[in-house]
Amino acid sequence: MRAYKRLLLVANPAMHHGLAIQRSAEIAKASGAALHLAVFEQIPSLLPFLAKETQDSANLCHLDAVEGWLHNEAQLLRARGLEVSTEVAWSEAVVQTILDHVEQSDADLLIKDIHHEPVLKRTFITPLDWHLLRQCPVPVHLIGPAGNAVPQVIIAAVDAASPDALRNGLNGRIIEAAQRLAEYSEAQLHLVHALDLTSVYFGDATGSTLAWADLWAHVQLEVEKTFHDLADRYRIPSGHCHLSVGAPVQVLAELSEQLDADVLVMGRVHRCGLNKLVGSTTEHLLYRSSRSILAV
Repeated sequence: MRAYKRLLLVANPAMHHGLAIQRSAEIAKASGAALHLAVFEQIPSLLPFLAKETQDSANLCHLDAVEGWLHNEAQLLRARGLEVSTEVAWSEAVVQTILDHVEQSDADLLIKDIHHEPVLKRTFITPLDWHLLRQCPVPVHLIGPAGNAVPQVIIAAVDAASPDALRNGLNGRIIEAAQRLAEYSEAQLHLVHALDLTSVYFGDATGSTLAWADLWAHVQLEVEKTFHDLADRYRIPSGHCHLSVGAPVQVLAELSEQLDADVLVMGRVHRCGLNKLVGSTTEHLLYRSSRSILAV
């Protein structure tokens, strides 16, 4: 497994010392990776009731405060022997600026605290975290408020029923990313697949109860075999394998609570067009679970 060489932490512009800073420091320490701390600020709109000079002065004061905070955070990390650099950038298009920065910096992993947007706002504006899940070219580690800085329990969520996930190697990438993180932190690794009955039901065009029961039994056997083959290939103990029936978001949220998991490692789909409106299991879990997510 390829070790991380360069981590990009997208820090909170509100100068909040979240779990993401601690997690990124632990990963950098374990992997030997360089850590770049960056704050990307949206250029504020001009307020009509304030003079431009007044607003420019306020923006510069805020920028100085952010740079000072980031410098202090970096100094604390350097005292631990880490290689750390910092940057504060103004931008009119924060998402694109972050994506460009990932490409230019050759980062292996983007780390960020999860920011929960209100439901009404999500209806009209796609949250930054969702943009990064959909568009970032490298794995994205979104840090939830629950869990330890050094993960103790990690769940790899695979899709043993998806031909695409089997064909393109996504399941393997999920497990390998989870194993790498588990090795860094000496954490327990669990493997899970949620078999969604509705996908089987709506895929049965006959409408026959008997035909559906036969189809379900066939699908279940095939999925079980694929799931256990994955577990055997990556040497995951049977006691750490969980094959559950139910909606993926609900299954994963409940299992993460039962195991007191620190991180859920999942796949993602780069979405476009109408699919952007639907979202994905990974995106919806951001608002159902307080755990961290590593999306590959």
